[in-house]
Amino acid sequence: MNTRVKIACVAMVTGLVGYQLLSQTATANEAHARQAFSYAALNTEGGAADADVVESSITFRVDVPFQKIASNMFKPGTLAKISPDHVKVDKVEGPTETDSEVIYKAEETITPLKTAIAQVGTKKLFLVFHVNKNALKNEGALYVKCNLDPEKKSEFSHFAGRIFAVDLHNGSTMCMVTASTKSSWPLPAAIRVKAARTFLQLTESSIVQWMNGF
Repeated sequence: MNTRVKIACVAMVTGLVGYQLLSQTATANEAHARQAFSYAALNTEGGAADADVVESSITFRVDVPFQKIASNMFKPGTLAKISPDHVKVDKVEGPTETDSEVIYKAEETITPLKTAIAQVGTKKLFLVFHVNKNALKNEGALYVKCNLDPEKKSEFSHFAGRIFAVDLHNGSTMCMVTASTKSSWPLPAAIRVKAARTFLQLTESSIVQWMNGF
């Protein structure tokens, strides 16, 4: 592919993703209305392996008792319910258990741009979720870590996530979701940062909707 064609393709994809992000503003604004705090920026402290990695997080409170969340989280289909529309959960394996963890493996398809006429940038991810059993049993807290499955080939060079939830002991729960991502999408850094922040806001909306459905 010559340079002019490559530049044109990058410009087209950037424009399409930018349009998609604008179209998701209403959902993201709902997160702000619930006083969710979101953040995203490039990793500037790592080495060469961390170049272009986007670090993002969102923190929010829900008026749902922690024990109700804990009693529903292991039900079949939960991962699909807490995932935003641009993520398709293709398969979930598990759980398997150790003394300290409950472990799930998942196959997901992420499509950052989905319209009625096109889907652009689809990537396949193979993930492993580790749920800390001690936090659930003894701490009144949820701690889940998510990483790429080292046994399978994902289309992200780096992907890691964390989910935290803490019992506020007043009928409410404080939650936080973090993500550390690096993909091969040919987008400017500012667009990738904006996309990461918007996608976490959409994830927060899906999680809140799931929790309010108990």
